[in-house]
Amino acid sequence: SESGRPILCGDPHLQINQLPALFLEIRVRVENDYWLGASIPGIPGIAVGRNSSLSWSGTFGVADNSDFFVETVQGDHVLRTDGLETVQERAVLVERRGQSPMSISFRETSRGVLETTNRENAKVLANRWSSSHRPDEGMCAFIRLPFCTSVPDATRVLEKAHTLSLHFVLADKAGEIGYCQLGSIPKRTPGWSGLYPVEANGPFQWEGLYLGEGLPRSGGSDGMVISANEARLAPDGGILSTFAQPSYRYDRIRELLLDSNKHTALTMGEIQLDVISGQAR
Repeated sequence: SESGRPILCGDPHLQINQLPALFLEIRVRVENDYWLGASIPGIPGIAVGRNSSLSWSGTFGVADNSDFFVETVQGDHVLRTDGLETVQERAVLVERRGQSPMSISFRETSRGVLETTNRENAKVLANRWSSSHRPDEGMCAFIRLPFCTSVPDATRVLEKAHTLSLHFVLADKAGEIGYCQLGSIPKRTPGWSGLYPVEANGPFQWEGLYLGEGLPRSGGSDGMVISANEARLAPDGGILSTFAQPSYRYDRIRELLLDSNKHTALTMGEIQLDVISGQAR
């Protein structure tokens, strides 16, 4: 950049003109530091922002972290290859402003939440969501992020951000830049994309989760970090994004950034408004 220090520009490409607003702008002074940025419902922190030492921005990781399994329901059980598994039941009380509380019942198996509470013998879809893994750690990670002062510090904190599948870019005042992918993403049996339901007792299953250090991270190349909903493989070669964007957006951003080593907020704004399509070329 023109200043010789990192410049970070993030575009979550979410509407700012909708009501109710999706973004909540935040300006906070904490002792001798400040936090500036925006948050979204469900994140108890700042999703995109900065303090006096660090800036960060995230956008959708296009990771598929929800799958359907076809369960064979037999009353209060589901069929397994080694016998029967008891269907678990739970109720959640939803407090509603201006209305009486509402109780919602769920039935679930080890493969996920059943799409119906019906007890008739039938084939039923079970929905399994990987981001239900340690949601408390995800909440704490976003609370701690504004207290971080460096890219390595923030990267370590974000290893626990299991809840949302995001591409995150970071930059600090010391001159360090970085990229890390967040979330919890299923390790699927090879041969299954996760884009269609499979039999709960069939050959295709979840064989664990990609978390923390098992997700991509880098310090960038040529002095820059770029992210544009791209596909990145897990360190072991596993597929993380099943519907990622093609590379021409990423490539165009790289082309424009390499065009100068004197970037400012003004030139970054021009890049944001660029309409040339590599795909069209």
